[in-house]
Parts: sequence; structure tokens; C-alpha cells
Amino acid sequence: MCAALVLGETSAAVIYGSSALISAGTGVLIQKIIPDFELELKEALILAAVTFPLCSLVSAVPMALSAGMPFLDAYFECVSSLTTTGLSLAPNSPTKLFFSPDPGCSG
Repeated sequence: MCAALVLGETSAAVIYGSSALISAGTGVLIQKIIPDFELELKEALILAAVTFPLCSLVSAVPMALSAGMPFLDAYFECVSSLTTTGLSLAPNSPTKLFFSPDPGCSG
């Protein structure tokens, strides 16, 4: 959000800011509702398996809205960034927030 404000992308800053507030509010609400207990190994594994796709899903919403890319492409970009694979199929973005892949770079 700060980068969007610095780069003059106020609409993207609003999208990312509201997404952050909604995510934080949802997290606080879930923390208040769910009782405090010790996780077993199975529960921890299920939680870890659900967390990666869910984080990518939450991250893809503001990316799709601010960059104007299809949601599935934004989801792929977010999964790629969270797993640090470095794969990117994103087209050149009209916004200053996203780095465009260099067509001359092969590697």
C-alpha cells in the first residue's frame, strides 16, 4: 500500500488498503471466536495445507482488481510468489506497481 502511494497509484492503494483491513479484521474475528487449544499433528498439517491456497486466494483479489488481470492469472501469480518459484505469466502491466518481465532476459 505504501509503495502504491509513493508511486502515485491511489486507486491501487485504496484496493490494497481495504483488502488489508478486511483480512486483518477477519483474522481478529476468527481469533476471538475460536477457542484457545493445542493443535495435534494432523490438525497442524491440515491447517498448513489449507493456508497456502487460502493466502494466495486472498492475495489474488487485490492484484486482479488493481492490475486489471483475470482472477485466475492473478491467483497463479500469487501462488508463484508465495512458493517463490519465480514463474510469471503476467503480461506487461500498465501500473507502476508490478515489475514487467524483461523480454531480453533468458534465464
